[in-house]
Amino acid sequence: MSSSASCSVAVAAAASGLPVKRHRNTFLLPLQQQHQEQNRLPVAEEEALGLANAAPPQQQRSNNSSNEDSNNDDDQAAAIAAAENDRLDAGPLALVILNTQGEGESEGLLRHLWGRADLRVCADGGANRLHDSFGGGGGGGDVEDRHQDRARFVPDIIVGDLDSLRPEVARFYEGLGSEIKLRDDQDHCDFEKCLVEVESRLSSPPPSAAAGGGGGGSAPCGATVVGLGAFGGRFDHEMQAVSLLHAYTSRFHRLVLMGAGNVAFLLQPGLSHAVQPDSRFEGPTVGLLPVGGPCRAVTTEGLRWNLDGGGLEFGVCVSSSNRVVGDVVRVVTDAPLVWTAEFKAAAWMDAVSFAEND
Repeated sequence: MSSSASCSVAVAAAASGLPVKRHRNTFLLPLQQQHQEQNRLPVAEEEALGLANAAPPQQQRSNNSSNEDSNNDDDQAAAIAAAENDRLDAGPLALVILNTQGEGESEGLLRHLWGRADLRVCADGGANRLHDSFGGGGGGGDVEDRHQDRARFVPDIIVGDLDSLRPEVARFYEGLGSEIKLRDDQDHCDFEKCLVEVESRLSSPPPSAAAGGGGGGSAPCGATVVGLGAFGGRFDHEMQAVSLLHAYTSRFHRLVLMGAGNVAFLLQPGLSHAVQPDSRFEGPTVGLLPVGGPCRAVTTEGLRWNLDGGGLEFGVCVSSSNRVVGDVVRVVTDAPLVWTAEFKAAAWMDAVSFAEND
């Protein structure tokens, strides 16, 4: 049996009976192209639930009648999963702008995500970053021009202990209608306070869980949340953002971290993950990082160096500098696992500009 066939069987076995979770960062595309991609891309869920059977042909024939009902059930489950993923991918998008002091994102990416977002939140000093990112008019201009450019990008709310928010920035956005909410609890970071705010505003009905709790018993919010500026700058801030992936991923449709040429999200146990990076600007270099604790059994397909049920653990083995070789990467893990990929901002800009001019 070939190594690829062996891997397919291993993934199929590991994914048997698990619901499928698809990960596509369609919020990075213009809205009209997102709709085209949803119709064009293969339905990974069907493959993940019904991968190649490696049994000999005679055994396959003998099993056909007994497996037919099961296969039909799998196909139906796959179709339902695909439809639900499409529905949630098209759901509300919340943009949380973080107070990164390292290398910032391109103005083009910030403008794009701003235009796609249904809810725009600044984490305390993230409002300073937003304010300072705009106002140049793309090439200078007088004071009035800069004011008008900034005035097009007014956050719905600024949340945090407000120790970093500059007074003139607070006055500027408050005068244009932004809500400024002081939450001086020092047990939770400003990013977490923003996530609680997003959950409260976009959940239906609103969650009953108190602010700061990473669990809660309410149904997940159907929104996708992008934390922009999660990487770059201080390492402790980066690790805090990754910690929030563990605490809050289950409370949203998706929670995605971006910054400094990286995109990351959490792969949870109990699911068969179908990751579909856009090869034009995501990857091919990726990593599977067991941040938070060891993963004893990880199975993948679609990577240059796949895992076949082995473990990942800091101090033992970490899958870094791996490469995507297929359209879909399938992952099954027994413990939370961070997926990270390189994000090529210049290539993304070319792809988006081409799509918008098409």
